[in-house]
Amino acid sequence: MVKLDETPLPGVGMRYDFDSRSGKRVGVITHLDVLRQHGFGLLAVIALSTWIGLAVSALTLRAPGRAALTVDAPRPVVDRMLGETLSVVLDETRDLVAATNPLGDLLSFWRVDGTSRGAMSVRAPRGVALTLDRAWLLVSHLTERAPRITALDANTLSPTGFYVDPSFVTGSHLAVHDV
Repeated sequence: MVKLDETPLPGVGMRYDFDSRSGKRVGVITHLDVLRQHGFGLLAVIALSTWIGLAVSALTLRAPGRAALTVDAPRPVVDRMLGETLSVVLDETRDLVAATNPLGDLLSFWRVDGTSRGAMSVRAPRGVALTLDRAWLLVSHLTERAPRITALDANTLSPTGFYVDPSFVTGSHLAVHDV
């Protein structure tokens, strides 16, 4: 069990600090008002490795009223969570957490209780977002020739066949707007 220190940051959100398995101190600031505004009562804490290289990262989940829990299985998935867990999307209605690990070429899917819903190999996935109609997950990643946005069916977690290539999106912060 991870000991999680919580510090309220008035007007900002919360700061969460904990020690990684290797003894490194990790701090994450979440903007809770943004999560609540978009209907999320869950909190995903992304644990970043504090040194560069092929250090295994982590994904720690905490549902309201429950203790924080760091995913540790299945090992073939967790062992590919290299460098940092860069982007996370939460969909409470599906009990779905999707996370990207670019150095491990990994897009992983979890339930809030920390059990795996699967994973897929994606070249350097950066960002992940849920469309406004909650039908698709959009993933920014690399291909052999250009950055791409690929759409996955949010129910089956499989590619829809829709993509934008080149997307010119190279970052991890994807925002979905109604324009």
